[in-house]
Amino acid sequence: YRYIRHPNYLAVIVEFVAVPMAAGAWRSMLLLSALNSAVLVDRIGDEERLLERNSVYRNSVGRRARFIPGLFQ
Repeated sequence: YRYIRHPNYLAVIVEFVAVPMAAGAWRSMLLLSALNSAVLVDRIGDEERLLERNSVYRNSVGRRARFIPGLFQ
C-alpha cells in the first residue's frame, strides 16, 4: 500500500495472465483477462467511492497509483 492502492488486485491480474501463458493457453488468458477486467473495473470503482468518504484513506493513499506507480493514477 506504500506505492499502489490495490496490490492484491494487481497480483490477481498478473496471475490471470501468467498461469494460462505458462501452459501456452493464450486464448484462455485473453478471455480470463477480459472477464476479470470487467469485474475489477466495477469492483474497484465501488470500493474507491466508499473509501473516499474516509479522510484518512483520502489523505494517505488517495493519490497513489492504482496499479503501476507513475503510469496510472
